[in-house]
Amino acid sequence: RSKLYSNTSKQQIKHRPQVNEIHTDNNLTSSDEDSYVYTIRLHQKLMDQKKKKINGQPLTVMADSGASINVIDEVDYANMSQQPKLLQTDVQVYPYRSPKPLPVLGIFHATIKSTTKARKETFYVVEGAGGSLLSWKTSQGLGLIKVVQQVTQDNPVEPFVEKLLGDYDDLFHGLRKLNNFQVTQHVDQTVQLVAQSHFRIPLHIHKELEKQLECDESLDVIENTEGLSPWVSPIVVIPKPKSLGKVRMCVDMRQANIAIKRECHIPPTINEIINDLNGAKAFNKLDINQGYNELESWCITALSTHVGLRRYKCLNFGISCTAEIFQNAIHETLSGLKGALNISDDILVYGVSTGDHNLNRLREKKLTLNKQKCIFSKSNLEFSGYVFTENGITINPKKIETIHDIETLTKTT
Repeated sequence: RSKLYSNTSKQQIKHRPQVNEIHTDNNLTSSDEDSYVYTIRLHQKLMDQKKKKINGQPLTVMADSGASINVIDEVDYANMSQQPKLLQTDVQVYPYRSPKPLPVLGIFHATIKSTTKARKETFYVVEGAGGSLLSWKTSQGLGLIKVVQQVTQDNPVEPFVEKLLGDYDDLFHGLRKLNNFQVTQHVDQTVQLVAQSHFRIPLHIHKELEKQLECDESLDVIENTEGLSPWVSPIVVIPKPKSLGKVRMCVDMRQANIAIKRECHIPPTINEIINDLNGAKAFNKLDINQGYNELESWCITALSTHVGLRRYKCLNFGISCTAEIFQNAIHETLSGLKGALNISDDILVYGVSTGDHNLNRLREKKLTLNKQKCIFSKSNLEFSGYVFTENGITINPKKIETIHDIETLTKTT
C-alpha cells in the first residue's frame, strides 16, 4: 500500500508531502478493458488546501493541476454529515510506481461549489487518510486554477497565406479523382494469366490492415471483389515507422507487370527545373493528397488479403508505368499556367507570389492537397537536393553534411 494512503492521523497528514498528480499510465493494465488506470505521484511542494462545499457540506480539498480524477479519502467521506450513496466502479487507482491498486470503496456524483461557480462531478472514495483533491479539469472549471498559455510560432503564417488557405479550404479535405480523366492500362493479351499465392499477413498487424482497408474503401480507393478473378496478386504489409498503429500496404505486381504495356512520358530534368526557376523570388510547393490515388483507373489484378479479395479503383503503386502516367496527367492538368510545374505529386509554383489561378485550376480539376506538406510564399525552397533562392541555387547542406563530417584517413591499410 502506498505511503500516501496509510492509516495515519489528520495531524500527521499536515506535515507530509501532498498528492500533486494523478495521470494515466499506459504501462499498467486492468482486468477490465473499459476501466481507466491512474497513478498518484508525490511531490515535496505542498499544495494550497481550499474549503469547498460538496452537496452543501464544507470539505477541505486540494486543487491539483496534475490530477485526472477527483479523490475523497475514507476519513473525509466518513465525516460527511450526509454521505452520498457509493456506486461500484471498475476504475483502478495506482500509487506511484506500484502495480498494486489502491482500494477504491466506490464513487458518487455530487455538486461542488466554489465562491463563484458550481459543477456536477464524480468523486472516487479510497481507503485511508491521504487527503482529498480535485482534478485539473474540476479545479479549472471552478476557477481555482488560472491557465496562462504563451503560444509562439516558429513559422508564423502570413495574412496572405492565411486568407489563401481559408478561401481554398475545400482543397485540403477528403480525396477526390482528377476530373474527366481515366487511366487506360494497355494489357498484352498473349501473356498467360497468373493467380499468385497469398502471402500470409502477420497476426499482430491484422487489425491495422483491416482499418486501412476500411479507410481505402470509404475513400473509394478500393472495392470488394466478387466472382471470377483471373489475375490475383499478393500484398506485403509493413508498419509505418513514423505513424504508430498504421501500416503500408504494397501489392506485388511483378507478375501482372509482365502483361502491362509500358507508357513512355519524359519527366523534366533537374537542369530544366533550374532554368525555369531562375529569377523567381517567391516559391510555393503543393503536395497532391495520396498522389496516385487521385487518378481513376481499373487494376487488371485483384489483391489478396486475409479478409478476401479487393481491387483498386484508382492508379496504384507497383504498376511499372505508374510514375510516367501520373507525371503526364498532372503536367497536362497544369498546362497553360505560367510559373507552375510538377515532379510527380509535388507541384512547384514560383514567381512573385502564389497566384489564385493556380489553385483555381486544381479546384476545377477536383484535386486535393495535403495541407501539412504544402509550403506557401517562401523566399527559399529545398527541392531535389538543392536550395532555390532569388539569388540563385546552392546544394542543400543537409545532403552533404555526412561527406563534410567524414574523418580524414590516417592509415593506408
